Parts: sequence; C-alpha cells; structure tokens
Amino acid sequence: MKLQSAMEYLQTYGWAILLMAVALYLLFYLGVFDPLTYASKATPGGCTVFRPDGHNTTAGIELVGVCNNFIPQYATSFTGTVSGWGTTGGYLQINNTPLPKKVITLTLWIEPYSYSDQVYSKVLNIGQCTVCGIGIGQASTDPSEPNIMAEWITWDDCKYGFAYQANVPVNKWTFMVIATDGVNAWGGVNGSYKALTPGGCEGKASSGPPPGQTSDWLDSFSLKSGGYTGIRIGNGNYNDNGVNWYGTEPFHGGVANLQIYNTTFTANAIEAMYLEGVGGDPYDVNHIIAWYPLNGNFKDYSANSASNVTNTGGYFFNGRWWNGYTNPVG
Repeated sequence: MKLQSAMEYLQTYGWAILLMAVALYLLFYLGVFDPLTYASKATPGGCTVFRPDGHNTTAGIELVGVCNNFIPQYATSFTGTVSGWGTTGGYLQINNTPLPKKVITLTLWIEPYSYSDQVYSKVLNIGQCTVCGIGIGQASTDPSEPNIMAEWITWDDCKYGFAYQANVPVNKWTFMVIATDGVNAWGGVNGSYKALTPGGCEGKASSGPPPGQTSDWLDSFSLKSGGYTGIRIGNGNYNDNGVNWYGTEPFHGGVANLQIYNTTFTANAIEAMYLEGVGGDPYDVNHIIAWYPLNGNFKDYSANSASNVTNTGGYFFNGRWWNGYTNPVG
C-alpha cells in the first residue's frame, strides 16, 4: 500500500520535482547565490594611470578613475581549441611595450581549465624561442605530475637561467610573479616569493646569469637576434632561422591583470599585491611600465606606451569568470 502511494506521488509530482531541480541548477549556474554576482566590479578602463608629462615620465603620476581593487567585469579566456605541434592556436601579441633593460617584475593571474597531455601549454612568453627570455607555462605532460606550472628567466638561448615550478590547480585563480635584477631572480605563486635557484632547460647547462653578467639583461636575451620583441599571451613562439615553430599547446584557461614593473619588490610587497586580488590596481605607480587588466579589451592602462595588440582569435571576454573565485584573505 505504501509503495503504491509512493508511486502515485511520484507520478503526480515527479515532473514538478524535476523542474524544481533543473531550476535550482540553473540558478546556481547563473550565480544567483554567489555574492560576487552582486559585488561592485571594475568596468573596462574604469581605472587608469595618469602621466601629465607623457610616456616614460613619473612626475605627478597617479591613478585616476574608480580605483578600489574591484574585481574586473571580464577576464580573458582562451579556448585552447587548436592543438599539436606546428599550430599557432589563439594568442595575443602585445607590441611596442617598452620593456626594462635589466630589472623587471611581472605579475599575472591565471586560471587553467585543463593541461595538455601532448605538448607544453604556454601562458606567457617574452623572448624569441620557446624557453628563452621570461615565461610562464606548463612544466610537464606526465599524468603522474599534474597541474605543474613553471616560471623561467633565461639568457643566451637557454644556456643560463633560473626556473621555478609550482602546483597550479585547474579551475582556480592563481597569482603568478617572476622577477630579476639582472643577476638574481625570484618567483612564486599566491603571495609566496623566494629566490630562484639556477635551473636548466631543454637539457642545456644552466647556472644562473651569464658569467660576468653586469650589462643590461635584455642585451643578452635571444629576442635581440631576430625573434619577436613583444609579449605573447596564450601560446609561445619558437623562431629557428626565420621559421616560426609553435611547439606549444595553446593555453586553455583564463588570464587577467598583467602588470610589469621596472623594479623588484620585497616579499611583503608581493604578498600585498596578491591580497589585492584579481582586480588589484598597480601597487607602485612610479614603477609601473605596462598594465593590461585584460578586462573587456587589450589596452595598456599604464599610460606608458603606444602599444598595440595583435590577436588570432581563440579567446573571449568571460563575464562569468568569477564562478568559484574568492578574494584572498591575509
């Protein structure tokens, strides 16, 4: 009797229960119950650096607009739809950004959606070849070593350099930082920051900076010998005698808030940058030389260059990027 009553109940109300379950799922998916859905957000270009005396000046420099470290309205998501060697995938090529000659700090927020099990996925690269210059990218395709990202600074076709590896989980935003003063290097994730030890790449000997390295580090970068001189996000570039080989998997994930400074910082300052969150405004306006929030456009809001961006598609401005994101807590 009870079984019959239960069956009759399901027959009568089953569709209503199913519809309620679907409605609840959609509400969760749309972020109705996520407090960040209703949080104030930084609109594209809502905060910018103002340089009254023009590019490459610091007199009177300040932030103008609504600059409250609000989370951005959008982040840039790469679909990673193209795979395999010899393919370009989707990427951004930032040109004409005046890179510092010796001292640099680079910060970027990333959210991998997946890792490649074939070739290395590249998030960002400054330099001529796959592992020359400054970069952030997947460190391993071995399933036993999942979710490993590397940061590197290398000279002289990767004969010298530093490297760092860390666990960067999928579907979670992670703060990346890498820096050098031309002799030493530092890196870390999510507010951690430590001196890097010399590390090899592509089987080449690597022992820190080149012997006697005292001049501008950019002069010994491979990008001085024919490769592109911009910043590439979403896929690395390898240039071999004028032939471009895109030997990396297109990045499948989100990126936000690329900042480049012409100085280095203390560990406490790096932690403070991390605690500002994905929408953090420049920490030190006197030393910011490039600021790409990647919030609905690809403009540089450092007021320091007439940069331009080439893109190849394979991306979209994600208006729901904050699903699952929580602001860092100190």
